[in-house]
Amino acid sequence: MRLSDPITFVTRLRLDAALYEPAHPRRPGQIGRPRLKGERLPNLSVVAEDPNTAWEPTKIYLLLEGTGSVTIEGETRPVGAGTSVFIPGNALHSLENTGEEDLRFAYVFAANSFEEVEYVFEE
Repeated sequence: MRLSDPITFVTRLRLDAALYEPAHPRRPGQIGRPRLKGERLPNLSVVAEDPNTAWEPTKIYLLLEGTGSVTIEGETRPVGAGTSVFIPGNALHSLENTGEEDLRFAYVFAANSFEEVEYVFEE
């Protein structure tokens, strides 16, 4: 998915922070201190400005009323009013009402319109 409009990052991570791949595993019998970091990666500011960067469509659930459980990639957690849940792009997920009252929530999509949102349902 390519974004047609500029985006704003809200992050605690600096866009000019030095990022690295994980360190390579030690070889058997290797002498010396283990490496702490791997190869250098581009800064987030470079990645964000690159027109070839592919963005995965993410979403956020905002729980307004009630109680339930959210499952993301097989991991289930309880949720309730006032909870926000980040759903990674292309992650298999579900939301279930576990309480006596209705579960009300709002979606936040990283898309310009609802028509751009694509859902894949399990059979």
